[in-house]
Amino acid sequence: MKSICVIVQSLALLCLCSTSYADMLFAFGQQAGTVIETVGNQRAIYLGRFEFDSPSSNDFTGIWAGVTIRDANNVRLFLGNGALTFDGNASMVDSGVVFTQLTNNQPTAVAAPGLPPSLSGLGVAPLALSAPVGNALHQLLTNSANLSFPNGYLDGWLVSNDPNHLFTAPSSSNPLSSSATPFNAFLGITAVPEPSSIVLVGLLIVGAGAARLRRGYVAKDGRRL
Repeated sequence: MKSICVIVQSLALLCLCSTSYADMLFAFGQQAGTVIETVGNQRAIYLGRFEFDSPSSNDFTGIWAGVTIRDANNVRLFLGNGALTFDGNASMVDSGVVFTQLTNNQPTAVAAPGLPPSLSGLGVAPLALSAPVGNALHQLLTNSANLSFPNGYLDGWLVSNDPNHLFTAPSSSNPLSSSATPFNAFLGITAVPEPSSIVLVGLLIVGAGAARLRRGYVAKDGRRL
């Protein structure tokens, strides 16, 4: 029985991990650092556009993000479709990613919650997305793919409601600059496992349960079925 459990757990883990990595979308690009809007206490800066080669067919469950930023306190990352204006744009979603970098001397590259697997070995676990946000981001990416087939995109905006921290997200005229703090941003999002993978894990678990039930009958009756 132990051997069956080990096999089931191993296959389930392998199955789920491989599909989550396969369903991870990643984009890396130069920060725009433009279109600065200040409305009341709210300050928004257009970060740039993240383009993806193959949008996922499933809703998103996790997110990683990185940005070069300065004098930032609880600056939130919004994603959506729109590069010209943030205020009043209904196609923007609060991703839940928050950046804080309080020094104002030098822009610093900050990753939240950390680097994804594609950048640093195993990396860190992504920040979990709520179901509504994961669904909304998936729909926005799908809509953008319909406009710029076959690739989809998400526009990034950094937004703060703290009037005491007029954060900046600088851009570089040379994305290949050798600067110690290149003004680049990245975005990684991961989708739910493919249905076929979930079914496979379910079948393995059901098979293990049937084997256990069969062994129970053998032990009870003292004969082989």
